[in-house]
Amino acid sequence: MVRGDIDKFRSASGYTATLSDIRCIIHGHLIRLAIWFLRKQWNKDLSTELRLNAVDQWISAFGGLERVEDFLDDVLSISPALQHMPAQEAQTPHQLEYAQVSF
Repeated sequence: MVRGDIDKFRSASGYTATLSDIRCIIHGHLIRLAIWFLRKQWNKDLSTELRLNAVDQWISAFGGLERVEDFLDDVLSISPALQHMPAQEAQTPHQLEYAQVSF
């Protein structure tokens, strides 16, 4: 799943996913999987802290970020730490009324 998302990122944006991008993708899948596996015994009446602990415990039992990264060593070893893309925003004329921000 993570490799597929990395490929989609590259094909959609033309950029290689950074280490941070990949970790965000991994975390997203871990949270999604934890919720899926915990859904039948989920108790919405528990405190937020206890519910977050249940998700954290499931992710830890699964192996966590580090275990998933072990399977992606080939991708992580060639992924850049930072994305090198120039910011290219269109210039907005400040004289237009709708472009003004009132503070």
